[in-house]
Formats: sequence, C-alpha cells, structure tokens
Amino acid sequence: MFTLDQLSAFCTAVEAGSFSGAARKTGKGLTTISTAISTLEDHLGVLLFDRSGRYPRLTANGERLYAQANVLFRQVETIVSSAEDSISCVESSLTIGLGELVPTTMVETIIEKVSQQYPNTSIEIHRATRERLLKLIVDKKIELALIASFGNPHEGIEFTGVKMMPMALACAPDSPLADVPIVSAQMLYSSRQIICKSIEDNPLLANYMIYSPINWKTTSLDDAIRLTEQGIGWSCLPEELIAEREAIGSMVRFESDIMRIKLEIPIDLVTLQGANGGEVQLFLKEFFKST
Repeated sequence: MFTLDQLSAFCTAVEAGSFSGAARKTGKGLTTISTAISTLEDHLGVLLFDRSGRYPRLTANGERLYAQANVLFRQVETIVSSAEDSISCVESSLTIGLGELVPTTMVETIIEKVSQQYPNTSIEIHRATRERLLKLIVDKKIELALIASFGNPHEGIEFTGVKMMPMALACAPDSPLADVPIVSAQMLYSSRQIICKSIEDNPLLANYMIYSPINWKTTSLDDAIRLTEQGIGWSCLPEELIAEREAIGSMVRFESDIMRIKLEIPIDLVTLQGANGGEVQLFLKEFFKST
C-alpha cells in the first residue's frame, strides 16, 4: 500500500517541475524523492512520469492521480484542522440570534471574519422576536443575540450595550412626502405609517418612533421596507437600509419638523449570565463590544 509521504513527493515533483526541484523544495535528498515516486508507481502498477526527456513529464495516469491527490490532501487538511479545533475548544457550530429590528448588515463583517478564521465552525443566523431569543438564550439553544434594548433586565441574562443604530424617515420616491423639503407634523400625522411591531412593542422606541394613528403593522423589518417601497406608507427605518435603497432608487429619505431628537436605537448584545463560551463565541463578543 502506498503512503501519504509517497503521494506528497509525487505532488511536489509535479508542482516543482522536476525531481531535483522537489528535493530542494522539501529539503530531502534527490534519491529519497525518486525512490518514493518509483515505489508509488510500483504499488499502483502504472507509470506516472514519462522520463524519456530531459525533464519528467506527467503521463495521463499521472494527471489523473495528481487531480485526485489534491482532493485527498485538502480533505486531510480539513481533518487536521478540525482535530486542532476540538483540542483548542473551538465550537463545531454556533447560533447567533438577531432581533427583528437588527439588520443582517450588522453582522456581515464579523461573519466573514469567522468564516476565514474558523472555517470548520458552522454558523446559524436565527431571526426571532426579543422574547423568543431570550428564551433560547436561557434554554442554551443559542449562544448570543443582538436585540433592540428594551430597558427591563431579565434574570439570568447579561445585557451589554454595543451600538447605537441611527434611524431615519423614508418613503417611496413617488410619495407626496418625497417632494416636501421639511414635512410638517400635521402631514406626517395624517399619512399612513408602516410600523414594525418590534417598535410598537418596545416602550423605549414606541414613544418617539410612532407618529401617525393611521398605520399598518408588520412583524418583519423586510416587510416594512417592501410596503414602503410600494408607496403604501412611510416608515422609520435604519439609516443604512434606507441608503442601500436610495442607491437603487426605490426609496428616499425625508426630514420632518417633528424630529426634535436624533433617532437612534440602542442595540444590546445578549448572552447567558456566567457563560464563558468557546473560542468563536469569545471572538464574536469581543468584536461586538469593540464596535
């Protein structure tokens, strides 16, 4: 039976272009490389290199083996990396909860970093209501979550303020509100507002983000955005989401004289009190706390 060392010598010779090049690259003797490849050929019963010229050239069998060997070595690297992760307490999977008002863009950067630094850890993004996410934290079904601050503490759960999310008023480009430099309080009051239920259910937000008694409600921020783009009504939405849609012409931001304060939503990082977590969870927590 051939060995991985023999297969490695073969692949290195292919990549280096010669047996002597493989010897230099690996720091081994030319005889060692040549013997390893010859032994591999004997085990397989095929010629992998045509040695009739000045430099060895891959045969058809050699080309097939080289392609298969690359797949094998990638699998070996994955196995070794996974084993190292187990030893260093790197989680095999981790779930991040997102409240209904938290845009996915808030975790895009860190998710990309995790995918690069911890490629063997499977990440799940779980979108749910605040109440549902808190229960999942307590039940240890998810490791951490980002939610709009509610103001009321919850036993057994640690809340850490990590970000202030700027909000703004937006409507469809063909809305009557879009043509007014500064929309009056009366005009805003008499126009339909699209409200995400998470704002209505949050006493910290409802008092200064709900203006109109004429309103439609959604449980999803995405649905509120869609209805606003359709011209059904106007909304109070995260600035970054408005900017994305302004760029493609489906939404515009507007100002109103009712805006006495800067609209912001405090975002909390939620974890189980006293839980240390694995390496990936600690990495995520440090990132969110530093942003």
